[in-house]
Amino acid sequence: MNKHDFEFVLKNKKVFHGDHFYLVLHKPELPKGLEKVKFSAVVSSKILKKAVDRNKLRRRMNEASGDYVKSMKNPAYMALFAKTGSGQLKFSEIRTEVSSLFAKISV
Repeated sequence: MNKHDFEFVLKNKKVFHGDHFYLVLHKPELPKGLEKVKFSAVVSSKILKKAVDRNKLRRRMNEASGDYVKSMKNPAYMALFAKTGSGQLKFSEIRTEVSSLFAKISV
């Protein structure tokens, strides 16, 4: 997602919270043929100071949510944000929490 997409999503959003992550969702009305699913994982420098750690968590978040994003049939813009304490989670814990967030939006 680009900067314009983020601004649009953050203005017109539905938010689903978990213990260590939250998912921001916007389902746009797009003409037929332009239907897309856009996804981004966001880890702030307030959450993890080192870029190496932020990138590692971001890759894990992308991997944990990949199957859900690919299975979506309706257009949607989504951003998955990390909360404090998410950097210490194992991948299995990240996958479990991300799956519960996607279950809330009924993918």
